[in-house]
Amino acid sequence: MKKVVAFVDGFNLYYSMQKSQGNVLHKYKWLNLRTLLNKYIFPQTEALDEIYYFSALTNDNDKRMRHLTYVNALRSEKIKAVWGYLRYDPTDCPSCKITFMRPIEKQTDANIISQVMKMAILDEFDLALIVSADSDLVPMIKAVKQIKPSKEFRVVIPINQKAKELTQVCGDRRKIQDTHLADSQFPETVTLTDGMTSSRPKEWR
Repeated sequence: MKKVVAFVDGFNLYYSMQKSQGNVLHKYKWLNLRTLLNKYIFPQTEALDEIYYFSALTNDNDKRMRHLTYVNALRSEKIKAVWGYLRYDPTDCPSCKITFMRPIEKQTDANIISQVMKMAILDEFDLALIVSADSDLVPMIKAVKQIKPSKEFRVVIPINQKAKELTQVCGDRRKIQDTHLADSQFPETVTLTDGMTSSRPKEWR
């Protein structure tokens, strides 16, 4: 049985739903990643073990609390959050000329790369699921294949995105569909490991 570990680019996955036409996928943000990712393995020969969720927290208090509520629900499925951070840079709007602070995601790629490399070197997975469409991860996969030729990769492409370069280097792909998202929702209220509960934010309904 192959040991499968998943590495989820949280922002890449989130914005694939956030930017859907007509915002029709907004209601699927309360997403159980373990349920979803089990759709992209072959259970006869593969077993999904650890899942790593890579993201960063905003300075916006409401959005930050929704994000933390979601991460608490993920932890109920033994999903590990790995945090980068958001840097805010002044940016001029080209149309209205108003300067605003634009969030720049930092360290997510580096965190994914370091986690995958470490686990590959320590032989902690046989197959890695890469949930992203970010071609910046291509050199990392090439490096792992050189160092550990036995390691396999499968890219799981977020909805509404393409991942041609990742698909080429992984050699194996799956595509997230809206039906997969609909079938992989947490219940409205999730019981956490400490007996507390975490409920779907009202903004995600």
